[in-house]
Order: sequence, then C-alpha cells, then structure tokens
Amino acid sequence: MVCLSFQLFFAFLLIFSTLPNLEQNKMDRLLVHQIVSGLSKLNSSSSSSSSSSEGESSCKVHRLEALIDRLLTTATDPTSSLGQILWYCVQNRTVEGHQLAAYLLNRLVEMNDHNQDRFKVASVVNYVHSSSCRTPLHLLAVDFSSQSATNQHLIELLIELGADALRADVHGLVPLHLVIRQLKEQNDGDQDEGEVIKVVGLLLQAMIKQQSEAKNTTEELLRKLAIVPAAIDADSLLVLEVLDQAEVHFSRRLTFEYLEYALQAEAGVQVTGHLLKKLKSSSSTFAAENALSPIGLTLQYNNHQALFQAIELGI
Repeated sequence: MVCLSFQLFFAFLLIFSTLPNLEQNKMDRLLVHQIVSGLSKLNSSSSSSSSSSEGESSCKVHRLEALIDRLLTTATDPTSSLGQILWYCVQNRTVEGHQLAAYLLNRLVEMNDHNQDRFKVASVVNYVHSSSCRTPLHLLAVDFSSQSATNQHLIELLIELGADALRADVHGLVPLHLVIRQLKEQNDGDQDEGEVIKVVGLLLQAMIKQQSEAKNTTEELLRKLAIVPAAIDADSLLVLEVLDQAEVHFSRRLTFEYLEYALQAEAGVQVTGHLLKKLKSSSSTFAAENALSPIGLTLQYNNHQALFQAIELGI
C-alpha cells in the first residue's frame, strides 16, 4: 500500500512538472502562427506605394520584429520554430519579408554570443520544408532576379552561417541549378551580369568548400552539376567561366563528359567551343580514356557547329 502511494505521488509529480512545458509549447505555436499570419499581410501592404501604406507596412514590420524577439527569448524548442519563421520570411518574397529574415539571422548571431550557442544556427538556416525539401537558400535562388540586391545579401549571410549549398530539393536540384534555370526562363535583359556572376560564384565556392569538408573530390561535385540539365544549357557558360576564374581544375575525362552532356542538351556554340578549347589544351590522348574522339562525339550527336569547331581546333 505504501509502495502504491509513492508511485501515485511520483506520477502526479511528473504530470505537474510537464504542465509548464506543455503550456510553453502552446505559446510557441501561437507566436509562430501570429508571425506567419503577419507575414501574409505584408503582401497586401507592399502592393500599394502610397505614403500611408508604407507607414502601415513599417508598423507591421516592427510588430513582427517584436514577436520574433519574444520567440527568441521564450521558445522551448527555438531551432525548429525559428527555422520555420526564417523559411516563411524568405518565402514571403517582399522587401519587408527579406528584411525580417535578415533581422532574425542577425539577432540569432547576437544572442548566441551572449547565450553560449543556445541556438543551433546551422540547423535554423537549413530548415527543410516537408513537401518541397527546399531550404531558405533554395527559395532565394528561385526568386533571385526579382530582388537581386536583397537576395544577394541574404545568400551571403546564409552561407556565412552554414547554409548547405549541396542540399538537393525533391527534384534533385541544388540552389545553383535553380539560379541558372530561373535566369534562363525569365531571360531578363535588365539583369546585371556582374550580380549574377557574384551569386553563382558564392554558391560554387560554398559547394566546393562543403564538398571538400565532406572528403569528396571537386570532380564529383562538377559531375553532379553537369548531369542536371538545368546546368548544362546555353547559360552554363556562366558556370564554366566562374569555375575558370576560381581556377578549378578540370580533368580531361570530366571535360569530355561535360562536352557530351552539352551535346545531349543541344547547348550553344559558346559552351561547346569553351569545352573543346579546354580539351585542346590538354596533352593526353583520347584513346586511353574514351572510345570516341571529340570529332566522333560531335558526329554521334549530329551537331555540325560543334563538329566544325573541333575540326578548326584540330582535335
């Protein structure tokens, strides 16, 4: 009887000790809901350019910043909650939404300096949406050209805080592929090429560094980039030029593979010409590595322009 009484006492003690946590979790979910709801209202404010709507939008941003601060100080599971908020801030696609994303990231860093790494910043910036498998870095890549200056700043900040540039979404695309594909689809003549090259360079450098830290070779990374069709069309010359600027080494075998992917994708003459010149500068023969020469490969894919380029280069 005494033993049963002790068991009941400890059971009640356990229940009462978990009640505050349950209540706090409920408050966390309410805060997240309020912030996400507030973000959705920013879209309607940003569509109007009047001074009154700008003032209203500014007030909404300040209110959301206050809610974010409250979540930072009270959340029982801050990593999950803040990752979700960051994702929705970026997905909002407004200047205000991206300002809030930058505010959240800066406050995270600031508070970590005072709270001995209470927040797992890398986990926050790599929050993965359950259905699309996309991170905030993916979202910025998809929407790059609409607010390129703001997006570029956020991309730099995310990479600095440990965003995974190698993570693929549900379609197998990494952020770099999405930047290239989106630019190709929009064909935006007003896009500043210097900004594009800088962002492509940022993503490539992050990928190469992370690939190295994972003890994989750069060649494995470049092979992954080539296989995805989005990265081996007319716009992939940009990727190749950035790789050259970064002095990334291409083996002869990999260059040959890139040429084959380019021919399969019916890439432009600039891409095939760039790759053929790379092969020309290599000293080894093709017989030891490939069944076909570059000329044979161009004939196989019936690409007359690339054939003439190969004949002119004498390879």
